[in-house]
Amino acid sequence: MSKIFISHSSATNAAALAVAKWLSEAGWSEYFLDITPSRGLAPGERWQEALTSAADRCEAVLFLISPAWQASRWCLAEFLLAKQLGKTIFGVLVEATPLDALPKEMTAEWQLCDLVTGTARQSFRVSQEPIVPETEISFAEDGLTRLRIGLQRAGLDPASFPWPPPSDPNRAPYRGLKALEQEDAAIFFGREAAIVHGLDALRGGQVDRIVGASDEEQAEQGRVDDVAHN
Repeated sequence: MSKIFISHSSATNAAALAVAKWLSEAGWSEYFLDITPSRGLAPGERWQEALTSAADRCEAVLFLISPAWQASRWCLAEFLLAKQLGKTIFGVLVEATPLDALPKEMTAEWQLCDLVTGTARQSFRVSQEPIVPETEISFAEDGLTRLRIGLQRAGLDPASFPWPPPSDPNRAPYRGLKALEQEDAAIFFGREAAIVHGLDALRGGQVDRIVGASDEEQAEQGRVDDVAHN
């Protein structure tokens, strides 16, 4: 499941590929970018439905802001959908864009990350046939550092969980009927969709109780959300 959704205008395909390359190099390999063969749309998919479904499953959305993004109705729709779903939102400037032209909800509620301004640069050479010829893109290193910190603070740290945990070197990887705890994060798999929906609801202040078929099921879902997010 893709944790990070990259929203961009087709006019900035090269910049989107560069951001995706930076994410992979920094350890965030679970992302959705519509133009990449392995992580984007497959031939024959209905693109609007696929993009909406991907945005629904992800935890965070990177909006690559440019004049073309600002002018795109579809990009605005993606932003409003992400806001409605309670996603963690990152506004990332990849081209100089007047801030007063952006949706007020974006500039009022979220701190933007500027990859344009700065003399210290990090360059990426990208290509994606047939839509993006070989192109060199550079971003401000200070902006990339701020973006990395923001992703980590949002609970999207790419560092893998150690196994066995240092606090319990003899911990069994097969828990049987025992509940999963934070120490078991490295061996936790499954329930991704339920976790994402639960986190979205928590961020949006829409949860005041967990409902399940039994008390144990309710407690287990609470543990799962906690294990997955820590």
